[in-house]
Amino acid sequence: MSQLLARIEEQLATTSEPWKRAVLVARRGCYWSRVGRFDEARRTVLELRVSFGQGQDGRVTVWIMLLEGLIHLYESIGSGARDRFNRAQFLSIATQDSELISITSAWKAHFEFETSDFVAMVASLQLALEHLTADRHDACSRVAMVIADVLFVCGDRSMAQTWFMLSRDHALAAGDQATIDALLYNRAAFGLAWLRAHRCFGPLDQGLVSAVSMEISSAINFQALTRVEALQNFVYLCEARVLALANDFQGASAALERIRNKGPFASYNFSQEVIDLELAYCHFKMGHIQSALSYYEKVDNSTFQQLDTDEQLVAQWMRYELAHSDPRFGDPGKEFALLIGLRAAYNESIEILRRSVDVIAIAPSHIKLH
Repeated sequence: MSQLLARIEEQLATTSEPWKRAVLVARRGCYWSRVGRFDEARRTVLELRVSFGQGQDGRVTVWIMLLEGLIHLYESIGSGARDRFNRAQFLSIATQDSELISITSAWKAHFEFETSDFVAMVASLQLALEHLTADRHDACSRVAMVIADVLFVCGDRSMAQTWFMLSRDHALAAGDQATIDALLYNRAAFGLAWLRAHRCFGPLDQGLVSAVSMEISSAINFQALTRVEALQNFVYLCEARVLALANDFQGASAALERIRNKGPFASYNFSQEVIDLELAYCHFKMGHIQSALSYYEKVDNSTFQQLDTDEQLVAQWMRYELAHSDPRFGDPGKEFALLIGLRAAYNESIEILRRSVDVIAIAPSHIKLH
């Protein structure tokens, strides 16, 4: 059991006031959601709604909404999370509860980053920062994690590491193993996202590829150690993709086959069609032309338009590389023109994203632990 859960259980054993017990139960359910214990989390919602479902206490209502949002987010990456986080933040503001404003705004910012709603994300981060104090470890760690994630996506690993360490310090202070797991995974995943996009502009630094590969291995090992079950397939997808960046196309192909048709994944940054395209690319690089063509023929390129810009860029780069090497995969001139357009769109999106956090990317002294 994590230290955070143990502390919650200890408090439950000595707390008699109904609303305080309900908040503790909801916080326990939130933790269960983040580690994949969804049956227990859903039972918690049902139990809390029996006693507090009519809005008897605004604080409990906020925690129920937050819990429901986390179940949506971690079980199915469902769009219902947006509504729950929005409502939780709105009610927190209405009740003028500073602690609730900080935690609901932090989670709202997390979801907005995941769904590329960067203007809303910055507003949520700024609101959370206004209400943070150094003893609010859950909100501090989440805000710092979101900012670190943004900076890793933008390729600023040095500044990202500063926020990563701040988030880790708060997670350790809270005894929150689930946040440590998320930090390790996010550092690997968003560092990988930057690498995959920059491969579309030229050769990669293989030393950096090796560093990200080690980060992915650390995330896998920590998940196994702590038995985190939520969204496990993401880290194995990262493992497959970093093998391709390291030019281990046989290993990447085998890993992609294992992850194929698994889930849940988010529609905005994942498509089974991309997996088939990646398999086509790997098989082509191994010299297996017929199997590469077989995978390529399964791909419906129109599905890529729903993806984030960086994923569209990577998919288009693979299409160009295949067509440039063998006209059976397409018209290289047409594919190159599309690639140029997506390179420009990606650069613009990264510039917008980086500008969005520049105003808050200096760690505030009031939430540092030391």
